[in-house]
Amino acid sequence: LNLTIGGGFTILNKRKVLNIALRDSWRDGEVLIDEDHPPKAWRLTATGTYRDLIRALIAETMKWGDLPFVLPDVEGGTAHERNWDGWQFTSTWDEISDIADLEDGPEIRADPLIDTEGRLRFQVRVGTPEIIDQPYWTWNRLAPGQRAILDATDCDGGGLTGQHYMVGGRSDDKTLVAKADGHELTDHGWPLLQSSDSSHSTVTVLKTLQSYARAAILLGDTDQSTHGLRVGLEHDVHVGDHARLRVTHSNPDTNERDLLLDETIDLKITDVKWDAASEWLTLQTRPIKESA
Repeated sequence: LNLTIGGGFTILNKRKVLNIALRDSWRDGEVLIDEDHPPKAWRLTATGTYRDLIRALIAETMKWGDLPFVLPDVEGGTAHERNWDGWQFTSTWDEISDIADLEDGPEIRADPLIDTEGRLRFQVRVGTPEIIDQPYWTWNRLAPGQRAILDATDCDGGGLTGQHYMVGGRSDDKTLVAKADGHELTDHGWPLLQSSDSSHSTVTVLKTLQSYARAAILLGDTDQSTHGLRVGLEHDVHVGDHARLRVTHSNPDTNERDLLLDETIDLKITDVKWDAASEWLTLQTRPIKESA
């Protein structure tokens, strides 16, 4: 029996962002929607930190039916405010992802745990903006007993961009647009690479749309290499942790190891996998910065 099972947040793709008040006030038929003065039951509003906004989205959908989430505490404040219109019928996960995709958006994780009754639940973790359980794992491939192996490096150019265009909401004959430019790739001899995104059609605030554009440049206007690693099971590595790996290169003239070509790579852990029959963790990582 082979089962393909999603992570803790997967079910949120099947939950819509709807105010619980709509459950009792719902009527089939025509509904008059005035976007400037929408019916109260059709709009969900939340304020606070990004963590509070994400918490509010999950808490509201849990009112429609219980889900196995343990929510973080409310931080409070009025740093951010979001209004979600129920007539858009967007998924809860899409709206959470939109918050994470902002330039200063937080990292999000669902940590599995077993509660006191033996049930599997997921602790919702929201970073500020990162989630780092271990500031730096330090592995040296040259030292004996380190049990750290650099498997392979993959360079996928699909996300590369140096100029990103965003298309937001429309009002009458007007369309909200924003653009962000990067120079990292072109300064290193790359041709100008352009990209666009029209998936945020509900965004009506220019500052928000600009944040999405800058986030795309922050991720796309840089080296897209990812490094696969294997480390011993004794290292309790979590997604989000940072690692510093010392590696060696082959001398291109002799094809032999040359200690002068040693370097240290600073990495962020983006994926952790483990097979019960193995003593190794399989990691996927991306560079944090280019090391000397």
